[in-house]
Amino acid sequence: MAEAARLAAEAEAAGVSSVWIADVRREPYLVSAAALGATTRVTVGTDVAVAFSRSPAATAQAAWDLAAYGGGRFVLGLGSQVGPTLLSRFGVEAERPAARLRDYVRAVRACFDAYRAGRGRYEGEFFRIPPPIFMPLVVGRSREELATQMTTYAVPAYRRVLDESGFKEEADAILDALAERRRADAARIIEGRVLDQLGVVLLEDLAEGVARWRRHAEHVGFSVPWYGIDHAAQVALFRDVLGALDRLG
Repeated sequence: MAEAARLAAEAEAAGVSSVWIADVRREPYLVSAAALGATTRVTVGTDVAVAFSRSPAATAQAAWDLAAYGGGRFVLGLGSQVGPTLLSRFGVEAERPAARLRDYVRAVRACFDAYRAGRGRYEGEFFRIPPPIFMPLVVGRSREELATQMTTYAVPAYRRVLDESGFKEEADAILDALAERRRADAARIIEGRVLDQLGVVLLEDLAEGVARWRRHAEHVGFSVPWYGIDHAAQVALFRDVLGALDRLG
């Protein structure tokens, strides 16, 4: 990556209009990030990234972040690769590559649409993507904010935790509400009957939360809500959490 940064900077100084990254021996999205960080003018793109070695959702995340990091200078180039190489290099198989790649591109674009709108999903011939992305412990400004965030974790695969904790009835009610698209009702159930048992804490109670979790974990990580909160508020809360942790010493 360090060498890629130097070469990209040299290419820009030489007057080229674009720098293209091959997907051969290095991770193309990491190398693209290095090239973008070392330049200010040129277009940086993948020529080409192997699509089927990565899920469309993972590709969309990488491309979206690179586009923002480079101020719109990143171009996502995708290719199917040939069958024997896919199998020998990545351990994956992909029949009907043309149709599959068409569906893959549509899935990536659907992810982009979801990022812009804050919600969305994709149902295609080969790919099905119900976003979003998950994160761990959560620090918020209000119980309502925390409960709304925790609805994103209310999925059948996690219900055993609630069952074992004596919340079988609550789990049924939460999952039923979400299945019927009554997210606000699910959030109210979580806030009123489950929230205090989860890995969340109010910003004003951060010291108590740290003291409680330190008894059970060698390392404690914090995140802020990403669901139901706009970007500016999320960044502001992140900085407030840093300030609170700094005051705790």
